[in-house]
Amino acid sequence: QELDSINIPKPGLHTKTANTVRSFTHQESKIDKRFPHHHKFRLSFNLSSIPEDEKLKAAELQINRDAIDLSRSSSSSNSPNSIVDLDRTRYQVFVYDILKVGIKGLREPSFRLIDTKHILLNNTDILSFDVQPAVERWLATPKANHGLLIEVRTSSELKPAPHHHVRLRRSLDKHDDLWLQKQPILYTYTDDERFTQHVRERRDVSSRSSHHQQHPHQKRTKRQNKRRSNKRIAHHEACQRKALYVDFSEVGWS
Repeated sequence: QELDSINIPKPGLHTKTANTVRSFTHQESKIDKRFPHHHKFRLSFNLSSIPEDEKLKAAELQINRDAIDLSRSSSSSNSPNSIVDLDRTRYQVFVYDILKVGIKGLREPSFRLIDTKHILLNNTDILSFDVQPAVERWLATPKANHGLLIEVRTSSELKPAPHHHVRLRRSLDKHDDLWLQKQPILYTYTDDERFTQHVRERRDVSSRSSHHQQHPHQKRTKRQNKRRSNKRIAHHEACQRKALYVDFSEVGWS
């Protein structure tokens, strides 16, 4: 899709002045073993590739879901509580910024709730969460980036969600190619201010041109005229839209 380089249309997010989009996936580590359940998981993202001079305009976490056949599960279950469990079709997803990690025997971990959503089991649309406050903190203090904690609970009693509906972690029986399509992704929308710089340069050129117009008797040599002509051509080419081709197989998106 062709996008205006200074206007990335993303519903619900303040990305109108962003001209760079990056995607990040979870960095697996030994800490993942501390979260063996499907309803609670820590997502860690390495944002070191974002330059310090770029300004963050928005950040979102996208999570996929699997379809759940409730009627099939109900008929195949012999548990007396199966009907009650299947009635809990409305879940709530909590996204926390991990402010401090816990130290066993010394302190409990510290979290900050940054977004939450109510979801239905019969819906498989992609979930999008606003995580800009967390990403801003990570960019300001990279050593304090401990990731995000995601929890999925029932809406009524806030108990752990019984169904594997929200995809937070890789299943042991899930093929790698399928997981690449389902894994959570963090998107950052930044502005490197190249457009602002072009506008500033264009204003400078306009101000210089008006300054020369105020001195009509000033003589110009052929070399000066040629230099200014070359600058105008170079400036015009810098503002052109150019075709960009990306080989998705090289970045693992094939």
